[in-house]
Amino acid sequence: MSGNATFNFAAFIKEVDRERQAQGLRWYELADVLWNQSAGLNARLGDHPI
Repeated sequence: MSGNATFNFAAFIKEVDRERQAQGLRWYELADVLWNQSAGLNARLGDHPI
């Protein structure tokens, strides 16, 4: 990877949206799924969200 590599945010959001639609989720439902996954991971790691 070159030193000039950048994150393609538009492509990332496009893929997130494609997967969200494939799972039949609205954006708020996706946010809930991600929040719960994060909470579960934080609990396993003994970590906190901030």
